[in-house]
Amino acid sequence: MQCVPKTDFIVIGDDLMTDTILCFDLGTKTGWVIYGVDGHIMSGTVNFQPRRFEDGEMHYLLFKQ
Repeated sequence: MQCVPKTDFIVIGDDLMTDTILCFDLGTKTGWVIYGVDGHIMSGTVNFQPRRFEDGEMHYLLFKQ
């Protein structure tokens, strides 16, 4: 899993968070974790099973959406 320290700010919904860490585990089943400055941890997974005519890198493009 690759973690990217974020030192400025991001907005999720109506919440403004500073000094967060965002981690991705990109694969067929992509996991994500956000560790907020308040100690709150949010996580989840998204399934990017390849469909017909999609190559192996398509999950990177789908996750951006």
